[in-house]
Amino acid sequence: PILKAKFLLVAAVSLVLAACGVQSVVSYYDHQPVLVNIQHDGACQIRVAGNGNNLATAKVEAQKNAVNEVLFKGLNSSKQSLKPVVAEVNARSRYNDYFNKFFADGGDYKKFVTLMDKQKNAGKYVKNQSQVQCHVNVTVDVEGLKAKLREDKIIK
Repeated sequence: PILKAKFLLVAAVSLVLAACGVQSVVSYYDHQPVLVNIQHDGACQIRVAGNGNNLATAKVEAQKNAVNEVLFKGLNSSKQSLKPVVAEVNARSRYNDYFNKFFADGGDYKKFVTLMDKQKNAGKYVKNQSQVQCHVNVTVDVEGLKAKLREDKIIK
């Protein structure tokens, strides 16, 4: 009886500690963008995540994340790879004023990204108490971005 009571006590304490220690907060999980496809015209399809106060702002953030990834980091998949459009080290900080304006709400970045999930609640999304995180598919016009950055003398 004493051994059984000790076992039950240890089991109960273990369950309580396990329940307290495991918290699932979606907004803190970092989801890396995924290169889905590079099209013949040079545009690329990306599966990307965004966070916001509501679904609309989360989708905007996802689009900005996709363009940022194409510009400064590049993307890889098992079949294809896309080099960053801006290869210069620290270009984001060197041209800080330019890119702050470029990525501002309603900025030029919008001209180069298309949300493929058009329905109101399209894409996978999760809402917690304070944020919404969505995963959507977008198309980024890589050649258009290159032309714009050449025109604005950011790249050669």
